[in-house]
Amino acid sequence: RWLRRWDRAGRWALLLLEPGQWPVEPEPERWIAAAADFEAVASPDEARQVWEQTVQRWPQAPLAWLGLGNASFALGDPEAAVSAYQHLLELEPDHAVARYNLAVGLARSGRPCEALPLLESLADHDMLADRAGRRLTQTKQACADDAP
Repeated sequence: RWLRRWDRAGRWALLLLEPGQWPVEPEPERWIAAAADFEAVASPDEARQVWEQTVQRWPQAPLAWLGLGNASFALGDPEAAVSAYQHLLELEPDHAVARYNLAVGLARSGRPCEALPLLESLADHDMLADRAGRRLTQTKQACADDAP
């Protein structure tokens, strides 16, 4: 009787895993989507742990590096975030969100002058132009303040 009902339901199932556990044959896209969903409810430390494992498993997955960078920022570790965004940009040089986040990370790491060209490159970007423009003004001032 149970099997007949399960057949009618399409034989679907749900597997819940502890952070750090992997299914036998994970699909990268589904895993990354699940990691992003998990990040929304997890502590920043738990999220970073999942993203670190994800980039170890799929080092060519740009969204995994974005997640790792964002989780590192959430933990107050802009240097780790910078490293993750730089790796993402090696994979996808035109990734606008990564360029913006990298610029913010560089500025927060005390390297505002390195952030300037990244922010300037976003001046014509539809979604990020306003935000990048505001950040550019702040970063120019910080860069001028750092000048000898």
